[in-house]
Amino acid sequence: MKYLPISVAMVMLWNYLGPASLAGFAMLVFLIVLNLFLAAKVKKLQAATMKLKDKRTKQTNEILNGVKVTTETSLFSVLQCSKKNRNFPLRNRARNLFLE
Repeated sequence: MKYLPISVAMVMLWNYLGPASLAGFAMLVFLIVLNLFLAAKVKKLQAATMKLKDKRTKQTNEILNGVKVTTETSLFSVLQCSKKNRNFPLRNRARNLFLE
């Protein structure tokens, strides 16, 4: 069924142009073969690109998870230190107010 429109078009071209229509048919066949060849190449290149993107995404996730763990532990220690340092001035002020 796919070839029916092409066949009808070729018969109509033969009626209008005669043997010159064979050049158009040859060009059509050449472009179809070229398109199949280029599509196969693009498919291979796209698969290789997707593998590289997947590898890069995995590495980025590992880095971000490492940063997250490092940040959580260091952030926790920073918060603990800041809580201790923050309470001392308040205690000192309270003592000073009480002692005065």
